[in-house]
Amino acid sequence: MDRAPVSAGRWELRRRLVLLVTLVAIILILVLGGSRSVDSPALAATTAVLVVVAAVVVWWVGRRQSASVAAEKEAGYSTLYDFEGFELRDYRTGAVIRPRNETPDGGIRRSLLSGMLTVPAGITAGTPPGGRRRPRRQQS
Repeated sequence: MDRAPVSAGRWELRRRLVLLVTLVAIILILVLGGSRSVDSPALAATTAVLVVVAAVVVWWVGRRQSASVAAEKEAGYSTLYDFEGFELRDYRTGAVIRPRNETPDGGIRRSLLSGMLTVPAGITAGTPPGGRRRPRRQQS
């Protein structure tokens, strides 16, 4: 049975899941250390092993993702980036989202968090989305 190669988008998802699991585990270790449920040497050893294992796994997933990105580039499409001259495909199904002859509308895909933290051009601090400032109330 010949399996289809894993897309770069799936490797990115796996990388993020490894980082999330590692973060949750470190928080759990800190809570256990703070509650003094586990002694300090065992806690330090567990933390060190967890960090080393997570680093190795993230490195391995990153290598696989890089190889997948290169293979997708050779095939003329991408599941992770939206570049001009390349098809943009869904990372789960492989369905074409944007054909290669259309111009990308937003560059690379961005996460929800980065979208919330990005300020559009022309917006200044204290200006509501409509662009008009409300008059200040006179204090008496």
